[in-house]
Amino acid sequence: MPDSGLNFTGWTGAVNSDVSPLQVTINAATAITASFCATTIDADGDLIADDCDNCKPLSNSDQRDKDNDDYGNRCDPDFLIMAMS
Repeated sequence: MPDSGLNFTGWTGAVNSDVSPLQVTINAATAITASFCATTIDADGDLIADDCDNCKPLSNSDQRDKDNDDYGNRCDPDFLIMAMS
């Protein structure tokens, strides 16, 4: 159980999901990490707390990060350049 004041935000590693609880069958060495945010402040209104939001100034509730660089597609200059090409 997380400490009081922490909000579950998702699973990363071998599983990328925000479903909780999550049932996983493991039959080999596997790394799965549960992520939590300490605040509930959400300046852009996308229901993702700012300290875990990968695009703080723009609403992006799906948190898509096509190139896995921790910048959400809506804020990622690399992705915006690729989309315009």
